[in-house]
Amino acid sequence: MSAGHGFNFVQNVADTLHLGEFENAITAIAVTGLLVLAATVAAGQLKRSPNALIPESTLTLRNFFELIISMIVKLGDQVMGKENRRFLPFIASIFVFLLAMNFVGLIPGMSSPTDHPGMNFGLALIVFLSYHVWGIRELGFGKYMKHFCGPVDVHWAFWIAAPFFLALEAFSHGVRPLTLTVRLFGNMTADHAVLTAFTDLTRGAWVPVPVIFYMFGALVCFIQAFVFTVLTMVYIRLAVSHGEGHAEEAHH
Repeated sequence: MSAGHGFNFVQNVADTLHLGEFENAITAIAVTGLLVLAATVAAGQLKRSPNALIPESTLTLRNFFELIISMIVKLGDQVMGKENRRFLPFIASIFVFLLAMNFVGLIPGMSSPTDHPGMNFGLALIVFLSYHVWGIRELGFGKYMKHFCGPVDVHWAFWIAAPFFLALEAFSHGVRPLTLTVRLFGNMTADHAVLTAFTDLTRGAWVPVPVIFYMFGALVCFIQAFVFTVLTMVYIRLAVSHGEGHAEEAHH
């Protein structure tokens, strides 16, 4: 976003310290630090509460995180099933981190790390490796690999069809990090570019006019983090499922 205004606070700091190529990493580290600080404050508020089951009457960091966690739990139960709630801490972390990085791009003088494919690919690769590891742990290496060989139970037909299904599944899984990366990168870059253009056009206008565009930008930031999170849930569910994975994956 800031590129349209010719000013980027983090980039200027990075250039001053001769760390220009690490601009996205600096922003991501700063976002991580702020999230850890916010989570620490929220945890302290929860510990000091006389009854942790009763929400606080005022808007606090605790209420904010409880709202997000409640949404993730309900969504996870629908997409993955209650039996897979053990993966929710990882999923919630991905969602909150992505949401925060997306919103950074709405701050004047800042750019979002998700405007750059390298950061997005790193997150997509973490998701890719994680669901494969969890699938192997859940099913065992042999049974997990059999998922890639097709739903054929007849012995002679299995060996004929297996190479075809294996190649197809390898391609399908291989493009997942790329699709996650391109979808997030394309939408966030377009969102911030459009927001920059319209805020430039409406500079000096009646205050609610640019605010409307910021509201649309915030909505896109949320939706993209939400879509990335849902796809992560789907991939984990397919990886750890017992037997029904192929039918679900074919439908998806």
